[in-house]
Amino acid sequence: MTPPRDAAGAAYAYAELLNSQRQILGPDHTDTLTTLRNMTYWWRKAWGAAADAGQ
Repeated sequence: MTPPRDAAGAAYAYAELLNSQRQILGPDHTDTLTTLRNMTYWWRKAWGAAADAGQ
């Protein structure tokens, strides 16, 4: 996989990682929660906080 070059690419990469971590480590594992936080950061960079609420 090539590294993401923009915020949207980073958000999608973290989303893929998050799915794997939830299955392997569980939803409450600290690494899973850190990945969720990182995905949220890049999601907001790419689409803004309004995208969180579907606005």
